[in-house]
Amino acid sequence: MDSTITTQRLKLTLLTKADLGSQEFDWVHEIRSNVQSSWWSLYGAAKTPSDTEKAMKNLILDPQKDGEEKAFRIPYLVHELPNPTTSHAGTSSTEHGHAGGAPKFIGLISLRSLSPQETTEMPHLGHASTPTTLSLELAYMFLPTSWGRGYATESISAMLGACTRVDKSYWQPWEKVYVRAIVHDENTPSQRVCEKSLMRRGRDEVGAGEEEGKMEVLDFEGGRFFIAGKWRSHHRLYVYGREIVG
Repeated sequence: MDSTITTQRLKLTLLTKADLGSQEFDWVHEIRSNVQSSWWSLYGAAKTPSDTEKAMKNLILDPQKDGEEKAFRIPYLVHELPNPTTSHAGTSSTEHGHAGGAPKFIGLISLRSLSPQETTEMPHLGHASTPTTLSLELAYMFLPTSWGRGYATESISAMLGACTRVDKSYWQPWEKVYVRAIVHDENTPSQRVCEKSLMRRGRDEVGAGEEEGKMEVLDFEGGRFFIAGKWRSHHRLYVYGREIVG
């Protein structure tokens, strides 16, 4: 995957390591410990750096052992570029972006393959990779100061576009790649992001497959999680998905 992806307003940097005490770790901990950023997370906000270290296993791969199925972790740090000339909607740079200086950290987006154990129970039941199709899960978090500007859609679309352009040998032994995102039915902003980035192909993804995205609804009882300010054991989730390589 590209080590850096740049859009008109954003810079995406592939996260390959984030040792405790590093700038990369501090960025991840900043967003993982933000209560609003992690409002819809099953894991809640990180209370200590140790919590963030544990969360890293879903972001960065440990060295794989011989005989293990190939796994994927594709995390990108998202930075807002200073003073972009125009936004995606054609508005002025004073409304979108920040004035001068270095790029500003605002978010984290990632794709990851699921372990066989995860796909035996809800909400990932039926989401296992097949002999020909790799199944990836999309996740993202943004700091509240960057909400409402279209940055999530812009960065996710850019990452998916990069996935379609990478040499197919990267995905071997799989021939196709299918991406899913799981969103709570009360999380309307994320539903809109997924509708824009997963249900419809972007202009830079022409030829990535003929099918538009699909959505399924999961309604089930199970577990007890503190999500969006309250304990929940009943879950109604929207699963957005689309083939991005095939």
